[in-house]
Amino acid sequence: MPPRATLGRTGPRARRGARAFGRLFALVAALPVAASLQDPGIVYLDDLTFDKVVNGRDDVLVRFDREYPWGDAHEMYRQLAAALGDADAPLTVAGVAVSNSDDYLLNPRLARRYNLSALGDDELPVFRLFLRHGDPRAPIAYGGELKMDEMSGWLVAHTSIFLGKRGQIEELDATAKRMAAAPKHGRAALLAEARAEARNLTLPVQQREYADYYLKAMGLFVEGGEAYLAKEMARLTRLLSNPLSVPAAKLEVFQWRLNVLSSFVPLATAKPAKPKRRARAKPPAGGGGATAAKPGPAKTKAAGAAAKAQKQQPRQQKGQQRPPQQQQEPQQPPPQ
Repeated sequence: MPPRATLGRTGPRARRGARAFGRLFALVAALPVAASLQDPGIVYLDDLTFDKVVNGRDDVLVRFDREYPWGDAHEMYRQLAAALGDADAPLTVAGVAVSNSDDYLLNPRLARRYNLSALGDDELPVFRLFLRHGDPRAPIAYGGELKMDEMSGWLVAHTSIFLGKRGQIEELDATAKRMAAAPKHGRAALLAEARAEARNLTLPVQQREYADYYLKAMGLFVEGGEAYLAKEMARLTRLLSNPLSVPAAKLEVFQWRLNVLSSFVPLATAKPAKPKRRARAKPPAGGGGATAAKPGPAKTKAAGAAAKAQKQQPRQQKGQQRPPQQQQEPQQPPPQ
């Protein structure tokens, strides 16, 4: 039987080279897949799959970035996606690779649709939020700093998700916000409501500690109001600013307590500032009577300067009248 015709080499060296080439080809082909596996929680889309995900059925956050993103912005986005996944937030985190280079266009249809065709690599990433029941052609652009806290706060403000910091519990956080906005006479009722709500919550041991602190902070807020919150937040902030003097375990406790108190921040920062403004804005009464006599010796600098100027005016007038009198006396002729 004649030998089978072959092309090229068929020895052991040739077979090893073929296997090495196959492994290299598989590695290059798997690079995009490997990149996606390293970013859990992020769904990567392109011109063909984008409309299947971004269609108004769910809230979707999309990052338009380079083909292989890296750096602080990429790390922040990975952490945000992981946090949203851990919180089981009803929001999809997606990514789209964009390249506008003349010799390498990547997802040009999406770049044209969202006015990204003129952007270079140094102007990326950009973020767009597509709202549920919203128009996919008109997303909300993110213009804040590339920090996780700021972007997560922006997402909470525009969607219905709850992305709490450590120590925060969604149900009690909502009650705390209502208490912060309520008048003083209505806060005790909200405290009773929060206590009943906390009893009905099924929480692990760590979150039970958070819930207990919520109730304690609410009780002190009912008693001390905004002054208590301002004082306690200032104390915790001061302790956190000097980490070398506090054990690490205590620092963690102080941080999540400060996170819980942050639910009251809008009211706590606005109210104490008002008395200061009123005190500065009180001018001395200009009219006569009892109201004019109240300031007494506590005059302002402007009033003191005005009084001093009024005292100097008669002196200047007298000084201006004396020279003519002194000059007229020598001109009178002596009696004959």
